[in-house]
Amino acid sequence: MKQQWRIIVLDTINYSSAMEIMNNTIKFIISNKEKNNQNVLFLLQHEPVITLGKRAKKENLLLPLNYKQRFPELEITETDRGGDVTFHGPGQLVGYFSAKVLSLGKNVADMVRNVSQLIIDLLQEYGLQGFFNDELPGIWIESTWGVKKQRKIASIGMKIVDKQFVKHGFALNINNDLNYFNLINPCGLPSDIMTSMEKEGIKTNVEEVTDTLIKIFSENREVEILEKQDFLQLIGEPNE
Repeated sequence: MKQQWRIIVLDTINYSSAMEIMNNTIKFIISNKEKNNQNVLFLLQHEPVITLGKRAKKENLLLPLNYKQRFPELEITETDRGGDVTFHGPGQLVGYFSAKVLSLGKNVADMVRNVSQLIIDLLQEYGLQGFFNDELPGIWIESTWGVKKQRKIASIGMKIVDKQFVKHGFALNINNDLNYFNLINPCGLPSDIMTSMEKEGIKTNVEEVTDTLIKIFSENREVEILEKQDFLQLIGEPNE
C-alpha cells in the first residue's frame, strides 16, 4: 500500500506564520494518529529571514552594525530545528514536513538520506549531479562558477517530536539572492560555499521546480494536493 500524503503549496510567507502552521499540523496529526493520511508536506517561499538552529553559534552571525538600515526587510529569529545558522528568502524552495518518521524512513538517519535523495533526484531532472555529504549534511554539487569547488545547493534540518513525528525539512536554492549568505557563516561554513540552480546555469523558477518536485514525490506515494485555505480550515489560521 502506498503512503498517503497531503501537499499544500503556500504563498510566500513569513517565518513565524509558517512555523505556526507546521506546529498546528503536528498537533493535528498527533491527535489523529490512528488515521493513515495525515502526512503533510508544505512547499513555500519565505520572506527574507536568518534562522538560528539549536546549535547556532553567535560567531556565525556576521551582521554589520547598521544591518537594520541596510536590510530593513530582514528578520532574525531562533528556531527549534537542528543545525546552525541559515538564510531563507524568495527564490528558494522550502519544504516542511509534518509527518510520521516512518513515512520517510526506518529511522532518523534513513529519513535524512531519503529526503536528500528526493532533492538529488530533483536536481537530476535539470542536469545537475547532486550528492549527500555525511560529514556536512545537505546536498552538494561540483560547482562550475568562480573557483571550481564543491558547493552546497540545498540544506536539510529536521526535528523529531514525541519520537514518532518529524517537522521542518529542506531548502533548495533556485534563483534566490545569494548575497544574503554574506551576513552569516551558513551552517558554520564560509558564505561562498553556497550556490543555486541559477548560478549553475539553470534557468528556471520556484513555481516550475515545485511542480517537478511534486511529480517526483508522487511517483511512489498516494498524494492529495490541497488548497491552502481548505487545509487551514482543518488546523486553524496562523496569527499574523
